Amino acid sequence: MPAPIHRFDSPNFPPPTGTDRARMWATIRYNLVRIPRYIKGIGIIRKKIKELQPDVVVNFYDMLVGLIYAVCPPKPPCICVAHQYAFLHPDYHFPAENAAELRSLKLVTRITSLRAAKLFVLSIRNVEAAEGGGARPNKPADRFVFVPPLLREEVFEATPTDGDYMNGYLLNANYAEDIIAWQKQHPDVSMHFFWDKKEAEKETVINSRLSFHQLDDKLFLDYLAGCKGYATTAGFESVCEAAYFGKPVLMVPTHIEQACNAYEFAQAGFGIAATAFDLDALLALTSR
Repeated sequence: MPAPIHRFDSPNFPPPTGTDRARMWATIRYNLVRIPRYIKGIGIIRKKIKELQPDVVVNFYDMLVGLIYAVCPPKPPCICVAHQYAFLHPDYHFPAENAAELRSLKLVTRITSLRAAKLFVLSIRNVEAAEGGGARPNKPADRFVFVPPLLREEVFEATPTDGDYMNGYLLNANYAEDIIAWQKQHPDVSMHFFWDKKEAEKETVINSRLSFHQLDDKLFLDYLAGCKGYATTAGFESVCEAAYFGKPVLMVPTHIEQACNAYEFAQAGFGIAATAFDLDALLALTSR
């Protein structure tokens, strides 16, 4: 029997409004006005912990849980699970990005993990093993546990094939204009892109070789398993799925966290990071 789901608002990035990267001050303003909602969310979490009396609380990168444990920690220990906890490891290498944004990213990550007993780092590599890291003052190595990414069961059930089309996901639907313009210059290339454009049909057919699809987990995975290359805004999960299928990836980050993802995946040889959807570069990768 499925467990009940109780929803609450928690700090996040504002909805994208253009093709530019998410801006730090816009994110701060977006969350400040929602503080009353977050206070309500804290109440919901504390109430459920008290009612359910779990043996352990698992936090998937939520700031409110971290704040609860920092101010008035419940009895059950908390463990944190997310790829972002690699950012707190002393041997993690960051890309050359805005210093203030990087500091903010690490601050948010620390807040989510305040007083956590363990940090389970979802990672494509073991930073400690790769860098020879060990225990350091005030940074006990045993707090970090590097584990493989969490992939859904359907990924393991899928059979990857070498298709003749490109697949993609657009966090911001405004990027579609760039995709359409590029495809006009390359009319022989077939492409299937997924977006979250609320007013769009289930499938928006631009021409016989280019279609945009509303988000659909199963359909997306089918297209990903059969594509020859994948273009995305550098979300961690979908890049991991593409890497598992052995698909080359073009990553165009829209905020600082995705910039770190893109840098790490590119360093590991899973694809290339770019500031725009340079599909010529992805096409070159698919022909290697």
